[in-house]
Amino acid sequence: MRLLDKELKSYKSSYVRKPEWALCKYCKVPFLTSTFDLECQRCKVFVKYNIEYSAKVMLVFIFFAFINGLTLVSTNLFIYKFTKNIYHVSLVMTLKTLIISSILWKIIKKLKIIEG
Repeated sequence: MRLLDKELKSYKSSYVRKPEWALCKYCKVPFLTSTFDLECQRCKVFVKYNIEYSAKVMLVFIFFAFINGLTLVSTNLFIYKFTKNIYHVSLVMTLKTLIISSILWKIIKKLKIIEG
């Protein structure tokens, strides 16, 4: 009989850690824990929501940055056909970037990501 044909046994620890009091890292409220948690149950939900929310915001930012880059390149190629002056092309790029960045700034302020 080979080693892999033998029945595997599950060994569980019989030691159960006693609940201890700990202070929450965020709200400073004492809570009972039997693990090494640093957050209470209320703050765990907030931390999870905050992580998911910041990930969504980063994805939206990456998407808008990609779209902004594509529009700037296409606009430059289109304008460069009509004028070979680099200053005119730079002016159009600057104005377009200012408009797009002000729109993104208003969106970020509306989502209250940045306080101020």
